[in-house]
Amino acid sequence: MVASTAMFAALRPIARRLNQSDQDEGIGARRLVGARALVLEDIPEDDSGLVRVDREQWRAESMDQTRIPAGATVTVAEVRGTRVVVTAEHPVGSPRPPNHPRPPPSGPRPQGGLG
Repeated sequence: MVASTAMFAALRPIARRLNQSDQDEGIGARRLVGARALVLEDIPEDDSGLVRVDREQWRAESMDQTRIPAGATVTVAEVRGTRVVVTAEHPVGSPRPPNHPRPPPSGPRPQGGLG
């Protein structure tokens, strides 16, 4: 009985400190918030699609209820149960930002030589 009381008294300050601290944002599904994801299945305006975050696949909904096509890159804004809510990094149909690398031109390359 004395040992139990002593252990309780010794561990109580630690328990208080743990209860008062904020939850760590990087644990569990919350670690996904802010992560980039690739859209695997179109995300319709009023339904969910499929995204890949790292090596995991998640059902996803658009935060602003806009359609996001497969192949787009999105950012996870929040986690709701077993689904993630995402925002498109670049709105569909918007011009590419100036610092975004352009794909290399296709077609034959000119032959460089000294003749």
